[in-house]
Amino acid sequence: MLSRELMIRLGAVAITACLALACGSGAAAVHVRGVQTVDQPECLNTGLAFARISDAGASLVASVPTTVGEFVHWEENRSKSVRPSSPQRGRVSGERLVMCYYDGTFAGMPMPPAPPNAAPRLPYDRILVAVMNDGTVRLVSAGYRGSLPATGPVLP
Repeated sequence: MLSRELMIRLGAVAITACLALACGSGAAAVHVRGVQTVDQPECLNTGLAFARISDAGASLVASVPTTVGEFVHWEENRSKSVRPSSPQRGRVSGERLVMCYYDGTFAGMPMPPAPPNAAPRLPYDRILVAVMNDGTVRLVSAGYRGSLPATGPVLP
């Protein structure tokens, strides 16, 4: 039979472990298109604060460290039909940039107009933000988990 003190200590350890698992970001090691990603401080701090402006419960699901040059190439070539010019194009190519994917309920994000008589659209449930080396944050994309996969440039 376990003593009461030992049972209390074991219970405290179990509660601490459960809280650590529940409070984690969920991105400790996410495999993204050939890139092993880990929690990046930029995503856990600056990027998460940005995401939580739209949803206080937003959570980090992937972080992809890269460079401005690789990001610009990826952003301008990820769509087969649309080739936008990246706003990061004017920055130094070798500058560090972290791509941060967050899941949540992002109501209030701009959406394309709905067709007439269409059912109301659900809020987006995933956003991608870029956090620059200087702390600048930019919303790159908002969409749905099924159509906005956590991908990024694959570096050699």
